Amino acid sequence: MFVVLIVVIIISRLFYLQVIEDSYKRYSNKNSVRKVVRYPSRGDVFDRNGVPIAQNKEAYDLMVVPREMKAFDTLRVCSIIGVNHDLFVKRVVKAKKYSSRKESILISHLSQKVKLMIEELDIPGFSFASHPVRDYKYNSIGNIFGYMGEVTIKELQSDNHYTGGDYIGRTGLEKTYENQLRGEKGYSYKLVDVHGVVRGASGDGDQDVNPVQGSSITTTIDIKLQELGHSLMKGKIGSIVALEPSTGEILAMVTAPTFSPDSLVGINMEFAYNNLSKNPRRPLFNRAVSGGYPPGSTFKMANALTFLQENIATKYEKLPCNMGWSIPGRTMKCHAHKSPINMEFAIQTSCNAYFCYTFRRMMKSSKYGGKNNAFEKWSNTVKSFGFGTVLDSDVPNVMRGFIPDVAFYNKMYNRYWNDVTVLSLCIGQGEIVASPLQIANFTSIIANRGYYRMPHIVKNIENGMPDKLSEMINKKHYSDIDSIHFQPIVTAMWKGINVEGTGTRNAKQIKNLNICGKSGTVQNSKGEDHSTYVAFAPKDNPKIAIAVYVENGGWSNAFALPIATLMIEQYLNGEIGRTDLLKRIEETIIEYPQYGDKPKINESK
Repeated sequence: MFVVLIVVIIISRLFYLQVIEDSYKRYSNKNSVRKVVRYPSRGDVFDRNGVPIAQNKEAYDLMVVPREMKAFDTLRVCSIIGVNHDLFVKRVVKAKKYSSRKESILISHLSQKVKLMIEELDIPGFSFASHPVRDYKYNSIGNIFGYMGEVTIKELQSDNHYTGGDYIGRTGLEKTYENQLRGEKGYSYKLVDVHGVVRGASGDGDQDVNPVQGSSITTTIDIKLQELGHSLMKGKIGSIVALEPSTGEILAMVTAPTFSPDSLVGINMEFAYNNLSKNPRRPLFNRAVSGGYPPGSTFKMANALTFLQENIATKYEKLPCNMGWSIPGRTMKCHAHKSPINMEFAIQTSCNAYFCYTFRRMMKSSKYGGKNNAFEKWSNTVKSFGFGTVLDSDVPNVMRGFIPDVAFYNKMYNRYWNDVTVLSLCIGQGEIVASPLQIANFTSIIANRGYYRMPHIVKNIENGMPDKLSEMINKKHYSDIDSIHFQPIVTAMWKGINVEGTGTRNAKQIKNLNICGKSGTVQNSKGEDHSTYVAFAPKDNPKIAIAVYVENGGWSNAFALPIATLMIEQYLNGEIGRTDLLKRIEETIIEYPQYGDKPKINESK
């Protein structure tokens, strides 16, 4: 009976292990069958006219299961791959830290030739996964698209879509639309031998899951215009932002210097990134949306609109200018022009004195009951143009900028300040800070006679736009200015480039474009003044609004104005007629002593 009992127990246990319990079968399968990730292609990206600007190409990722690895010649492997030995060891340690049992990426973006050479070594624990990588078609789009980087441990823990070694959008469009672009992974099951080397498919493939490519995206960018802006800004530091006023669509967003997006794809990405991040000119920094600048004289139009709305000035009243404005102890210089002048001519010629008079008049007006209330009214009205606020764009890292208020000056001057103390604000200097995107957006408000739509960079997504994005781009944001007050400003901008003003000398060949523009030369304590210009065209039913900012470019007419008008000419006409001007701007390089350049040499002296 005892023997029978033992036999029954053994038979029962064997029946349970072989028929009912399947964990050992699963363990056995894990030793012979491996689940291999099949990576999807990232969504293709096109410009507004359907031109491909980012697609995919095939690369190979070296995968590793750390517990299956045996001793191998690391120096030989590093030589084949072309990576530093220390970096390779760091990657192995990182893979072990992620999981000794799970497969993860050791080295990514390898060529087929390297893949075949590594496979010949027959190293246990190593395998390869085909992995599509980004293929960027143009060097001008680096700061628009951003770059991709490996997922962090925190990201792995928060999103089970990713596994160790996967790449994720880090900045730019790749980051903002990561969920739409990344697609869905597929899987296949492979037979592996005792060394962990793949020997073929498992079964008939009925368990395999095909990857799903990410959604295609059509951007608002006009790639021809973007490439032209990139060429015009060669050898310069600054930015160009061009918008379609009626929709808020970003036609071009150039930041200079920039980087080639392809340089941050592949096994040398870390080395390239370190070089870019150490570059004193900051090519990774998107000056178009994150660069903070004084808007200079382009801001005079914001003041003019405020004064009209508040009935501080009229378009008819004339004020004097004798090479500037002055009181005992304070002077604001101006260039030579006729006097007295009205608001329209003050904008045409960018008169400093006119805006000194009108700004002080508002600060002293009895209708507000004191300078504090007057200044708060001025500050809030200016903010309604999008200054000092975060434009809720789909472009990441959009800066707020700064418009000072009473609390700021009370703290700065311990309450002892007046209209003369802050007089620089009337010409767009002082403590005002704005990004080129904000300045371009303000230009769109004038073009639209009072409203703007949020600047955005995506026009359409293959599988549908997110509700929040659709709502954002369709909403009109109105300034605090009545539409009737925009007409004299528009007329002044048109006359300033087509009749008489700061831009007429460059406009002889572009009068057919009906451009409205305003120049700005921004004072700079670190070298030459900054060159800036804003414009839109045509005057009625405008199709493009633009802001150009060239650091240390000097007078507006030297760089910013011709760059802006060349961009407008390209967009409206489809070609450039002023080829001599185009060549001169493209070939002119500005020296920046603050970044180690040699000072300019005046050959005539």
